[in-house]
Amino acid sequence: MLYHGVEILLSARTVCQQKGGYDPQDLRQYCSHKACGNRLPDLTSPPKPGSPGLSSPLKLASPSSSPSALKGVSQALLERIRAKETQKLQAMMTRRPEQEERLLVLSRLPELARILRSVFVAEKKPALTMEVTCARMVSSYRSSMTPGEMEKHLQVLSELLPDWLSLHRIRTDTYLKLDKSVDLGHVSERLTRITQEEEKL
Repeated sequence: MLYHGVEILLSARTVCQQKGGYDPQDLRQYCSHKACGNRLPDLTSPPKPGSPGLSSPLKLASPSSSPSALKGVSQALLERIRAKETQKLQAMMTRRPEQEERLLVLSRLPELARILRSVFVAEKKPALTMEVTCARMVSSYRSSMTPGEMEKHLQVLSELLPDWLSLHRIRTDTYLKLDKSVDLGHVSERLTRITQEEEKL
């Protein structure tokens, strides 16, 4: 069972919704009359001329008078946006599975680059083995990933930014060297541009 005050408010809102909208003053008066046990004003029809206590009949805004989110935007700009979205949708529909996988890997690289640099800073070594690096990064990455999957991402990262991350095969181990003097923001920008270029293919 609803509390008395809540029941009054719900009843008032129901009547006002049937009317097609409500004025805050009308709603307050409805609740006041209901709470006092007085005769309720008729909110479902316009008040008679001279009726006390009621505001003027409500007027619903016409669609032409409502503000538009696109007001002030040129038609040419809208057409370019639509064309770009259509082109992007068509590209997504025609991509091969290996292309989708490639783009997924690229989308993860900016965050992985940040984690990789943190690992090198924490370890304080000029070079780290692939095994150690993958283990550290898997434990720090937000999503579940195996060491083998992490290694594939690091290989791609090295292929794209060889001047920042290099891999060195020594006997049975692969070592990673990172240029920590390079600004991480610059690295992220380069990776973003590469991803955007491959999305157009």
